[in-house]
Amino acid sequence: MKTDAGKKLRIIVAGGGTGGHLYPGLALVEELKRRGNLADIIFAGTKRGIESRIIPKEGYRLKYIWIRGFQRSLNPANLIFPLRVIVSLLQAYRLVRHYKPDAVIGTGGYVSGPVLYVAAKLKIPTLIQEQNSYPGVTTRLLAQHASIVHLSFEESKKYFKETKNLVVTGNPIRAGFLITGKNSAYDKFHLTSRKKTLFVFGGSQGAHAINLAVLDILEPLMRDPGIQLLWGTGYNDYQTVKKQCKMYRERASVLPYIDNMPAAYAITDAAICRSGAMTMTELSLAGVPAIFIPLPHAAAGHQEFNARVLVDRGAAEMIREQDLKPEIFLDKIINLLKDDSRREKMTERMKEWANPAAAEEIIDSLLKLVK
Repeated sequence: MKTDAGKKLRIIVAGGGTGGHLYPGLALVEELKRRGNLADIIFAGTKRGIESRIIPKEGYRLKYIWIRGFQRSLNPANLIFPLRVIVSLLQAYRLVRHYKPDAVIGTGGYVSGPVLYVAAKLKIPTLIQEQNSYPGVTTRLLAQHASIVHLSFEESKKYFKETKNLVVTGNPIRAGFLITGKNSAYDKFHLTSRKKTLFVFGGSQGAHAINLAVLDILEPLMRDPGIQLLWGTGYNDYQTVKKQCKMYRERASVLPYIDNMPAAYAITDAAICRSGAMTMTELSLAGVPAIFIPLPHAAAGHQEFNARVLVDRGAAEMIREQDLKPEIFLDKIINLLKDDSRREKMTERMKEWANPAAAEEIIDSLLKLVK
């Protein structure tokens, strides 16, 4: 592990709204702390985003920006969007001028836009970390103003034809993410190593469409005594799924929320999930073959863009939500679980795409910027 005993930095991390935009920032802060390069840190976020709950629990300060994304549907909130931008730029200016950071890190979401823009105009080093294969609007607008842009997909470069400051490093994950014991993981979920484990999940909120699709094929799927289920349903669908799985309780571990994802990945033979960038990063680091069902309403369809990257590499399969037919879905799952050789190849290709050193490489570049 590389260590720098250089300058201690004052950093602003701007990003949030979803965990996919927030957790990369936390991973980078953790890497700065590990190296002894962090003097002080402030996060910039919104009151509506996940950061309003997570950042205080992590023990960091959080300053709020009023910005909110422009709604793609007809929405009265769009009428005050110009006012939000102006107020948010003033809030960002006040934050940056008062705090005097050595650098600003933007990890996406609309909140990162005003802070990155102000910092760039004030000649403060700025680093963008983009998670998705189809870059977010903030990244596309501000890439030319940033000191450096770290991408997670090689395929993203084509969206920045006039930008030269691009580096592909992958998504940063917090240190020790995959440190877990396999035997203890089976015990934790009350499952056995003698059966194939299908892990179904949809993020912290669950994915209703995925839950319904698996419920549709639950009975024929569980006819095979060699298959067991680990199912993170989300809180809304938990009682319904738990009731349907009652007769399979010896082979189905149903939970509203999985609080230890490394343990879940450790025992997974195949996963069914969305294709958010951070989910894909975690799966690739763990080497877990997946059947992706992209969120159809994700901004600019970026989840389908994401999924295709690993599908084209032979590391995963994909079914679009509108194409979820029970017979096809069941066949894909059964064929994947039964084909050990194919899953081994998918695991290899998953791991080839992963970059466990992403956080280190991004912080290396940050330290070069502030020298």
